[in-house]
Amino acid sequence: MNKGLISISEAFSFYFNGIVQRGYREKTVCEYKKDLKQFTDYLASHYPHISQINDVKAVHLNDYLDWLIAHRGCTASTRNRRKNTLRSVWKHLLNSGVVTENIALELKQVEAEKVEQTFLTEDEINQLLPAINSSDVRRVVLVLYYTGMRISECINLRREHLNFQDRNMRIVNGKGGKQRTIPLSRSLNSYLLKYVSDNDIKEKMFFTRSGGITDRYVNKCLKQATDQLCWDKKVTCHTLRHSFASTLVSKNINVVTIQKLLGHANLQTTSSYTHVTQQTVEDAVEHINAQF
Repeated sequence: MNKGLISISEAFSFYFNGIVQRGYREKTVCEYKKDLKQFTDYLASHYPHISQINDVKAVHLNDYLDWLIAHRGCTASTRNRRKNTLRSVWKHLLNSGVVTENIALELKQVEAEKVEQTFLTEDEINQLLPAINSSDVRRVVLVLYYTGMRISECINLRREHLNFQDRNMRIVNGKGGKQRTIPLSRSLNSYLLKYVSDNDIKEKMFFTRSGGITDRYVNKCLKQATDQLCWDKKVTCHTLRHSFASTLVSKNINVVTIQKLLGHANLQTTSSYTHVTQQTVEDAVEHINAQF
Protein backbone atom coordinates (compact mmCIF):
# COMPACT_ATOMS: atom_id res chain seq x y z
CA MET A 1 0.00 0.00 0.00
CA ASN A 2 1.22 3.48 -0.82
CA LYS A 3 1.28 5.18 2.56
CA GLY A 4 1.02 8.59 0.96
CA LEU A 5 -2.48 7.73 -0.30
CA ILE A 6 -4.00 6.36 2.89
CA SER A 7 -7.48 7.70 3.55
CA ILE A 8 -8.41 9.33 6.85
CA SER A 9 -10.65 6.40 7.82
CA GLU A 10 -7.91 3.86 7.00
CA ALA A 11 -5.38 5.80 9.07
CA PHE A 12 -7.70 5.98 12.06
CA SER A 13 -8.49 2.25 11.79
CA PHE A 14 -4.75 1.60 11.77
CA TYR A 15 -4.44 3.70 14.94
CA PHE A 16 -7.23 1.82 16.71
CA ASN A 17 -5.66 -1.54 15.87
CA GLY A 18 -2.38 -0.28 17.29
CA ILE A 19 -3.74 0.87 20.65
CA VAL A 20 -5.77 -2.33 21.06
CA GLN A 21 -2.58 -4.35 20.55
CA ARG A 22 -0.86 -2.17 23.14
CA GLY A 23 -3.49 -3.15 25.71
CA TYR A 24 -5.64 -0.03 25.91
CA ARG A 25 -8.89 -0.63 27.79
CA GLU A 26 -12.05 -1.09 25.73
CA LYS A 27 -13.64 1.95 27.38
CA THR A 28 -10.66 4.12 26.42
CA VAL A 29 -10.72 2.88 22.82
CA CYS A 30 -14.46 3.64 22.62
CA GLU A 31 -13.86 7.19 23.86
CA TYR A 32 -11.15 7.73 21.25
CA LYS A 33 -13.46 6.37 18.55
CA LYS A 34 -16.16 8.87 19.54
CA ASP A 35 -13.61 11.71 19.48
CA LEU A 36 -12.33 10.79 16.04
CA LYS A 37 -15.80 10.28 14.60
CA GLN A 38 -16.66 13.80 15.64
CA PHE A 39 -13.43 15.08 14.07
CA THR A 40 -14.10 13.10 10.86
CA ASP A 41 -17.64 14.52 10.67
CA TYR A 42 -16.23 18.01 11.17
CA LEU A 43 -13.76 17.57 8.30
CA ALA A 44 -16.47 16.19 6.01
CA SER A 45 -18.66 19.21 6.75
CA HIS A 46 -16.05 21.99 6.70
CA TYR A 47 -13.35 20.56 4.41
CA PRO A 48 -15.13 18.08 2.11
CA HIS A 49 -12.23 18.09 -0.36
CA ILE A 50 -9.89 16.46 2.20
CA SER A 51 -9.93 12.67 2.09
CA GLN A 52 -6.28 11.61 2.56
CA ILE A 53 -4.62 11.65 5.99
CA ASN A 54 -1.54 13.53 4.73
CA ASP A 55 -3.79 16.30 3.39
CA VAL A 56 -4.91 17.14 6.93
CA LYS A 57 -2.88 20.10 8.23
CA ALA A 58 -2.31 21.73 11.60
CA VAL A 59 -4.72 24.54 10.72
CA HIS A 60 -7.54 21.99 10.34
CA LEU A 61 -6.86 20.59 13.80
CA ASN A 62 -6.78 24.05 15.36
CA ASP A 63 -9.99 25.08 13.56
CA TYR A 64 -11.70 21.97 14.87
CA LEU A 65 -10.63 22.62 18.47
CA ASP A 66 -11.80 26.25 18.22
CA TRP A 67 -15.11 25.06 16.73
CA LEU A 68 -15.68 22.76 19.73
CA ILE A 69 -15.80 25.73 22.09
CA ALA A 70 -17.39 28.31 19.79
CA HIS A 71 -20.12 26.16 18.22
CA ARG A 72 -20.47 23.04 20.35
CA GLY A 73 -20.24 24.73 23.73
CA CYS A 74 -17.51 22.38 24.97
CA THR A 75 -15.61 23.25 28.11
CA ALA A 76 -11.89 23.90 28.03
CA SER A 77 -11.22 20.54 29.71
CA THR A 78 -13.26 18.70 27.05
CA ARG A 79 -11.46 20.59 24.31
CA ASN A 80 -8.12 19.68 25.88
CA ARG A 81 -9.07 16.01 26.00
CA ARG A 82 -9.91 16.10 22.27
CA LYS A 83 -6.54 17.75 21.71
CA ASN A 84 -4.83 14.93 23.57
CA THR A 85 -6.63 12.39 21.38
CA LEU A 86 -5.37 14.08 18.22
CA ARG A 87 -1.83 14.22 19.57
CA SER A 88 -1.96 10.52 20.42
CA VAL A 89 -3.19 9.68 16.92
CA TRP A 90 -0.60 11.66 14.98
CA LYS A 91 2.25 10.52 17.23
CA HIS A 92 1.30 6.89 16.52
CA LEU A 93 0.87 7.51 12.80
CA LEU A 94 4.23 9.28 12.55
CA ASN A 95 6.05 6.53 14.45
CA SER A 96 4.45 3.98 12.13
CA GLY A 97 5.41 5.90 8.97
CA VAL A 98 1.80 6.54 7.95
CA VAL A 99 2.19 10.34 7.99
CA THR A 100 5.23 12.43 7.18
CA GLU A 101 4.96 14.90 10.09
CA ASN A 102 3.26 15.23 13.45
CA ILE A 103 0.93 18.15 12.79
CA ALA A 104 -0.60 17.79 16.28
CA LEU A 105 2.68 18.38 18.10
CA GLU A 106 2.19 22.14 18.49
CA LEU A 107 -1.47 22.05 19.54
CA LYS A 108 -1.87 24.23 22.61
CA GLN A 109 -3.52 23.46 25.91
CA VAL A 110 -6.30 25.86 26.90
CA GLU A 111 -6.44 26.99 30.51
CA ALA A 112 -9.34 25.15 32.10
CA GLU A 113 -11.32 26.42 35.05
CA LYS A 114 -10.19 24.52 38.12
CA VAL A 115 -13.09 22.76 39.81
CA GLU A 116 -12.47 21.30 43.24
CA GLN A 117 -13.21 17.59 43.11
CA THR A 118 -15.36 15.90 45.74
CA PHE A 119 -13.62 13.74 48.31
CA LEU A 120 -14.69 12.05 51.52
CA THR A 121 -13.14 12.20 54.96
CA GLU A 122 -12.57 9.06 57.03
CA ASP A 123 -15.67 9.87 59.10
CA GLU A 124 -17.76 10.18 55.94
CA ILE A 125 -16.44 6.86 54.63
CA ASN A 126 -17.53 5.27 57.93
CA GLN A 127 -21.00 6.76 57.46
CA LEU A 128 -21.20 5.74 53.80
CA LEU A 129 -20.31 2.05 54.07
CA PRO A 130 -23.26 0.95 56.27
CA ALA A 131 -25.65 2.93 54.04
CA ILE A 132 -24.78 0.83 50.97
CA ASN A 133 -27.46 -1.84 50.64
CA SER A 134 -25.48 -4.31 48.53
CA SER A 135 -22.77 -6.23 50.41
CA ASP A 136 -21.06 -6.90 47.06
CA VAL A 137 -20.84 -3.18 46.29
CA ARG A 138 -19.85 -2.39 49.87
CA ARG A 139 -16.89 -4.74 49.43
CA VAL A 140 -15.85 -3.01 46.18
CA VAL A 141 -16.15 0.44 47.77
CA LEU A 142 -13.98 -0.67 50.68
CA VAL A 143 -11.28 -1.94 48.30
CA LEU A 144 -11.42 1.24 46.20
CA TYR A 145 -10.94 3.41 49.26
CA TYR A 146 -8.17 1.29 50.81
CA THR A 147 -6.14 0.98 47.59
CA GLY A 148 -6.92 4.04 45.44
CA MET A 149 -7.30 1.79 42.41
CA ARG A 150 -9.53 2.69 39.48
CA ILE A 151 -12.97 1.08 39.30
CA SER A 152 -12.03 -0.58 35.98
CA GLU A 153 -8.99 -2.13 37.69
CA CYS A 154 -11.05 -3.28 40.65
CA ILE A 155 -13.90 -4.99 38.80
CA ASN A 156 -11.39 -6.82 36.57
CA LEU A 157 -9.36 -8.08 39.53
CA ARG A 158 -8.86 -11.86 39.63
CA ARG A 159 -7.81 -14.22 42.40
CA GLU A 160 -4.39 -14.89 40.82
CA HIS A 161 -3.61 -11.17 40.99
CA LEU A 162 -3.52 -11.22 44.80
CA ASN A 163 -0.52 -12.35 46.83
CA PHE A 164 -1.62 -12.63 50.44
CA GLN A 165 1.79 -13.78 51.64
CA ASP A 166 3.53 -10.64 50.35
CA ARG A 167 0.43 -8.48 50.95
CA ASN A 168 0.03 -7.01 47.48
CA MET A 169 -2.06 -7.16 44.33
CA ARG A 170 -1.04 -6.86 40.68
CA ILE A 171 -2.84 -4.51 38.31
CA VAL A 172 -2.25 -6.21 34.98
CA ASN A 173 -4.17 -3.90 32.67
CA GLY A 174 -4.25 -0.41 34.11
CA LYS A 175 -4.75 2.83 32.26
CA GLY A 176 -2.80 2.79 29.01
CA GLY A 177 -2.19 -0.94 29.43
CA LYS A 178 0.31 -0.31 32.24
CA GLN A 179 1.01 -2.77 35.05
CA ARG A 180 1.79 -1.99 38.67
CA THR A 181 1.78 -3.61 42.09
CA ILE A 182 -0.30 -2.20 44.94
CA PRO A 183 0.58 -3.05 48.56
CA LEU A 184 -2.26 -4.17 50.83
CA SER A 185 -2.62 -2.95 54.38
CA ARG A 186 -2.64 -5.70 56.98
CA SER A 187 -6.34 -5.13 57.70
CA LEU A 188 -7.36 -5.23 54.02
CA ASN A 189 -5.14 -8.24 53.38
CA SER A 190 -6.86 -10.16 56.22
CA TYR A 191 -10.30 -9.01 55.06
CA LEU A 192 -9.75 -10.19 51.47
CA LEU A 193 -8.11 -13.43 52.56
CA LYS A 194 -11.18 -14.30 54.65
CA TYR A 195 -13.50 -13.30 51.78
CA VAL A 196 -11.62 -15.52 49.32
CA SER A 197 -11.57 -18.43 51.75
CA ASP A 198 -15.22 -18.15 52.82
CA ASN A 199 -16.49 -17.86 49.24
CA ASP A 200 -14.03 -20.23 47.56
CA ILE A 201 -13.00 -17.54 45.05
CA LYS A 202 -11.09 -19.08 42.14
CA GLU A 203 -11.32 -16.53 39.33
CA LYS A 204 -13.02 -13.12 39.33
CA MET A 205 -12.83 -11.40 42.71
CA PHE A 206 -16.00 -9.32 42.63
CA PHE A 207 -19.41 -10.24 41.28
CA THR A 208 -23.12 -10.36 42.10
CA ARG A 209 -25.55 -13.25 41.95
CA SER A 210 -26.55 -12.16 38.45
CA GLY A 211 -23.00 -11.75 37.12
CA GLY A 212 -20.17 -9.25 37.08
CA ILE A 213 -20.18 -5.87 38.81
CA THR A 214 -20.13 -2.75 36.61
CA ASP A 215 -19.06 0.79 37.41
CA ARG A 216 -22.59 1.93 36.58
CA TYR A 217 -24.06 -0.42 39.20
CA VAL A 218 -21.58 0.72 41.85
CA ASN A 219 -22.33 4.39 41.10
CA LYS A 220 -26.07 3.67 41.31
CA CYS A 221 -25.65 2.11 44.76
CA LEU A 222 -23.49 5.05 45.88
CA LYS A 223 -26.21 7.46 44.72
CA GLN A 224 -28.83 5.56 46.71
CA ALA A 225 -26.59 5.59 49.78
CA THR A 226 -25.87 9.33 49.62
CA ASP A 227 -29.59 10.05 49.09
CA GLN A 228 -30.34 8.00 52.20
CA LEU A 229 -27.73 10.01 54.11
CA CYS A 230 -29.19 13.28 52.71
CA TRP A 231 -25.77 14.36 51.40
CA ASP A 232 -25.52 17.19 48.90
CA LYS A 233 -22.20 16.01 47.46
CA LYS A 234 -22.11 13.68 44.46
CA VAL A 235 -20.14 10.52 45.24
CA THR A 236 -18.90 8.19 42.50
CA CYS A 237 -16.33 5.43 42.20
CA HIS A 238 -13.74 8.05 41.26
CA THR A 239 -14.54 10.02 44.42
CA LEU A 240 -13.10 7.11 46.41
CA ARG A 241 -9.81 7.37 44.52
CA HIS A 242 -9.62 11.06 45.42
CA SER A 243 -10.53 10.21 49.01
CA PHE A 244 -7.74 7.64 49.23
CA ALA A 245 -5.17 10.23 48.11
CA SER A 246 -6.56 12.95 50.38
CA THR A 247 -6.51 10.65 53.42
CA LEU A 248 -2.85 9.87 52.76
CA VAL A 249 -2.07 13.60 52.48
CA SER A 250 -3.74 14.17 55.85
CA LYS A 251 -1.41 11.49 57.27
CA ASN A 252 1.61 13.38 55.86
CA ILE A 253 2.45 10.76 53.21
CA ASN A 254 4.87 12.04 50.58
CA VAL A 255 3.13 13.01 47.32
CA VAL A 256 5.64 10.97 45.26
CA THR A 257 4.58 7.87 47.20
CA ILE A 258 0.94 8.71 46.48
CA GLN A 259 1.79 9.12 42.81
CA LYS A 260 3.23 5.61 42.72
CA LEU A 261 0.21 4.13 44.50
CA LEU A 262 -2.22 5.81 42.10
CA GLY A 263 -0.20 4.77 39.06
CA HIS A 264 0.18 8.30 37.69
CA ALA A 265 2.91 9.00 35.15
CA ASN A 266 2.86 12.72 35.96
CA LEU A 267 3.20 14.21 39.44
CA GLN A 268 1.02 17.14 38.36
CA THR A 269 -1.88 14.72 37.86
CA THR A 270 -1.43 13.44 41.39
CA SER A 271 -1.55 16.97 42.80
CA SER A 272 -5.16 17.33 41.61
CA TYR A 273 -6.07 14.35 43.82
CA THR A 274 -4.42 15.60 46.99
CA HIS A 275 -7.06 17.86 48.50
CA VAL A 276 -6.36 20.00 51.52
CA THR A 277 -9.11 20.95 53.96
CA GLN A 278 -9.58 24.46 55.33
CA GLN A 279 -8.81 23.12 58.81
CA THR A 280 -5.44 21.82 57.55
CA VAL A 281 -4.67 25.26 56.12
CA GLU A 282 -5.58 26.94 59.41
CA ASP A 283 -3.57 24.44 61.44
CA ALA A 284 -0.53 24.93 59.18
CA VAL A 285 0.02 28.56 60.21
CA GLU A 286 0.09 27.55 63.88
CA HIS A 287 3.46 25.87 63.24
CA ILE A 288 5.09 29.32 62.93
CA ASN A 289 6.50 29.98 66.38
CA ALA A 290 8.48 33.22 66.01
CA GLN A 291 8.01 35.50 69.00
CA PHE A 292 6.26 38.86 68.76
